[in-house]
Amino acid sequence: MRRLTAAAFGLLLMGISSMAWAVSPQALKLLDNRFRVDHGIDAITMLVQRKERSAPVIVVLPDGSKWYANRHPESVQWSEGPGGDMIKVTNPTPGPWQLIGQVSEHSKILLISDIQLQLDPLPVKVFRGERIKLNASIEGDSKRLAIRDFHKMLSWEVRLTSSNRPGDENYAAGVRKIGGFIDDGSSLDERPDDGIFTSTLDFNQPSGMYDLKLMVNNKVFSRVIEQDMEIVSQPVRLSVPEKPGADARDFRVHVSVDQEELMPDELHLALSVRAPSGMVSDLALDPTLPQQSYPLSMVMDMGSYVISGIAVGTTIDGKEFYLTLPALNFYVSPPPPPPLSPRERAALVQQQLQEKEDAARWRVISIVVGANALLFGFGIVVLLFWRKRMRLTEQLEAASREAEMQIEASKIDLSS
Repeated sequence: MRRLTAAAFGLLLMGISSMAWAVSPQALKLLDNRFRVDHGIDAITMLVQRKERSAPVIVVLPDGSKWYANRHPESVQWSEGPGGDMIKVTNPTPGPWQLIGQVSEHSKILLISDIQLQLDPLPVKVFRGERIKLNASIEGDSKRLAIRDFHKMLSWEVRLTSSNRPGDENYAAGVRKIGGFIDDGSSLDERPDDGIFTSTLDFNQPSGMYDLKLMVNNKVFSRVIEQDMEIVSQPVRLSVPEKPGADARDFRVHVSVDQEELMPDELHLALSVRAPSGMVSDLALDPTLPQQSYPLSMVMDMGSYVISGIAVGTTIDGKEFYLTLPALNFYVSPPPPPPLSPRERAALVQQQLQEKEDAARWRVISIVVGANALLFGFGIVVLLFWRKRMRLTEQLEAASREAEMQIEASKIDLSS
């Protein structure tokens, strides 16, 4: 286990009903939520367990002044959660202190000399998609801190930053957040609130060299671990060769194994095949050769299929692994039509010739009809133009006659 120690001198308050470790002889019982700080103490850290979703406690100093979660000196670090508070005080005033709030009954005060982060060794090389279970804990004087909802008072984060090694798949990939640690009894965590934090890390990342950074912190303390880590390609690969028009029963899954990395007799695949209908079939394989293929008896209809699953095995250096394999998609196309008989080919040729003749006939008819329609339209336009011109000529002649009549009338001598 890896250990990081803090130089501070801590004081922790917690409920013995939820502690996962025995109380040391230095533990003192609270009296009406009061405790005494002796002179010469450089710092105290109070881990206060209170009723679920109750308000943060109020800290009363020996001189009667009070501190609140949202109002306290800058030298005080305070982190509150739904069921507890973590408070760090440097150079505390000697004398009687008191906590006001819904503090859990039967609480104790534990005097500790340092705070430590215990962490399983981080691997230096992992397979892409590998599931890794790591445990961590926060300890005081080698005693694991375990109270209800303690995990809600901490923030865990693990990041991978590409080392930009030339030729790596992750070159210039930047920073990736891959998870953290939990203590709520879900995923790989065995029991909630036991103080053992379990990793939830996603190593399905591009292969290559990374700088790994693990951080755990809150407003009271912070720990950081950094190291190099390499993600390598998976030693098992699946493929389904494309067979356009092949019978569905001819499809097989090919398994390629890097036997320079693995123990050949200790590799097991648990696969599932989802058909176009949504039905899922299980397929268990135990490949022992570098290249092997297996029939896919569940493939019966055309459409899209998806193969997914996991691989478990042992490397040649004795490391056991659990891999999540990438999903593999393949498509079963309809079979080609059967070959035509001589009679069917002759009928098809005759049909094609007839279709060409019909098309040519229709083209001729279309041209004739189009030409006639064009001529008819042109005749209509000429007729309309001629009639309009005739009306204009008649109007001009009528106007001319009317003008002549008016001139003749003006020449008559009305005085005679």
